[in-house]
Amino acid sequence: PRESTFYAPNVPLPAVVLAWPGVRYDDPDRAALTVLDGILSTGESSRLYRALVYDQKIATQASSSLDASQQAGSVITYAIMAEGETPEAGLASLRAEAARLREAPVTEAELVEAKNELVAGALRERETVEDRANVLGWSLINTGGAASADAEIAALQAVTVADIQRVARRYLTDQRSIAIRYLNADDQNPVTAQSVDVDAPVRVADLAPVGRVFELLPEAQRTPIPAAGPAVELATPAVETFTLSNGLEVYVARKPGLPLVSARLGLAAGSADDGDKTGLSVLTAGLLTQGSSGRSAPEIAAEIEQLGAQLGASSGPDFSNVSVNAPSDVFPRALALMADVVRRPDFAAEEVERQRDQSLDGLRVSLSSPGPVASLAAGRVVYGDAPRANPAGVAAAPRVVVIDQPGAGQAAVYVAMRSIARTDGDYFPLTLGNTLLGGSFTSRLNQEIRIKRGLSYGTRSNLGVRQDEGAFVASAQTRNDAAAEVAGLILDEITRLSTTRPTDSEMTTRQAILTGAFGSSLETVDGLGGVVANLALYDLPMSDLAAYAGRVEAITPEQVQAAFAGHLPTANASLVIVGDASQFIEAVRAKYPNVEVLPLTELNLDSATLR
Repeated sequence: PRESTFYAPNVPLPAVVLAWPGVRYDDPDRAALTVLDGILSTGESSRLYRALVYDQKIATQASSSLDASQQAGSVITYAIMAEGETPEAGLASLRAEAARLREAPVTEAELVEAKNELVAGALRERETVEDRANVLGWSLINTGGAASADAEIAALQAVTVADIQRVARRYLTDQRSIAIRYLNADDQNPVTAQSVDVDAPVRVADLAPVGRVFELLPEAQRTPIPAAGPAVELATPAVETFTLSNGLEVYVARKPGLPLVSARLGLAAGSADDGDKTGLSVLTAGLLTQGSSGRSAPEIAAEIEQLGAQLGASSGPDFSNVSVNAPSDVFPRALALMADVVRRPDFAAEEVERQRDQSLDGLRVSLSSPGPVASLAAGRVVYGDAPRANPAGVAAAPRVVVIDQPGAGQAAVYVAMRSIARTDGDYFPLTLGNTLLGGSFTSRLNQEIRIKRGLSYGTRSNLGVRQDEGAFVASAQTRNDAAAEVAGLILDEITRLSTTRPTDSEMTTRQAILTGAFGSSLETVDGLGGVVANLALYDLPMSDLAAYAGRVEAITPEQVQAAFAGHLPTANASLVIVGDASQFIEAVRAKYPNVEVLPLTELNLDSATLR
């Protein structure tokens, strides 16, 4: 066995990994290891979640993964410890769960549940054209034949209880294990030095000749990329609407194809209704699946997972959603369970406390990284005293804020300002302009910041529309010393959209991106359900489904420029930078003398002043 411990700055909670060498993708034992991995970590009734998170309460997350590729593989289990818990407790529990698999057979119920989840998951992985291409390509690369993908489900179904114990005894032994601890650095434990002198383990010149070596021709001599064919007409399903006797409006869209059904219940309540109890709607949504009609959270999880179904609840600024996705033959049972958690939630005190503790641990993890901190701070800066309440009214004055996080490996740069309502007449011109600005890999921000200058792995922008005024955000993660430069580049590109018209080529490309992405979203039952639900919740006509492509294609360059100039002028923008301020504060202060600087340790997200 091997063990390693790594120390890094700003690690909010200890993390541990227990891993073993696995098998190649084409190994006969991969199917059994896949089912074993499902028993360990698929869903809240899985062994790792049940043991470490629910029963022992020593971890905020616990899961596993199976990696099997062309030449080798691995089995990985991990846990992010809860506040106050030690990494040794996590490793001990992970080892205990591996020992359980070796020493005693799994139950038949566990085996059936894992298989049902894996088979349903395989269906979801084949819903879209791109999904199916990925499955075939992955099989071709790893087995030499795309047809092996067709045997995947049969191989999973053939796994037995004895197979699970056999592969656990063969692969998940103590002697083969690798234990890793990832901990916060301090005075006694300095940051672990990173190995940067890494060489290739194998060089092409060292390999035996394999035949002709192909080299890329100069660009002018290459075969040109085929011209795009005619646009495929977007087909949208008809949406049937009716009202139940209790007043509930129902929308039904039929989608032929794989035997999957998706349903979601939309509720006109979200974080805008939290008042002074920030997080109430999110906590409430999370608790819906944690107990109903006297059933515990693990019992609900087991019941839904035995069907191969997925049940979840979430809350956003304006709305909350409860959703279920299930194979069609068990969908009525899954829908009945969804109805029960909505109508008869228990909200048991123990579950409230557990959910609160997990949420706080999640916040500790998020608030250790510059990106999440900048995102939350930007919301407060844009909306002032009430970022999650009804934002209508006088906009907060623009600000430049630097939040100092000493030791941060990167800086997060966020430009934010008030946006529009979803029902605004300029929604489509702004959507296309946002796609051009930072909504795709070929966007202007990505071209300027990543491709031309190599200052970030990726930049993005989002309109952030809501029922009322939303929050527009353009952001990038970059080197600390480049934060001021990146901030200027983002603001310059927003200004350019407000002052100049996009080119015809840019317009054509963005229109194709938007209509293509919209068509892709309709390929899955969840995607189609989400589009229909959003139209209903924003009180928009269902005819907008079929009208989408036409509206996008009708946008003009003049409309994009006018919409950005009218709604998103940089004079209204605030700038938030989070990172190691010692590396960029002077450059920021030279550009923005009114910059506000505060330590991360003094940040107060409940106050408009951030203090």
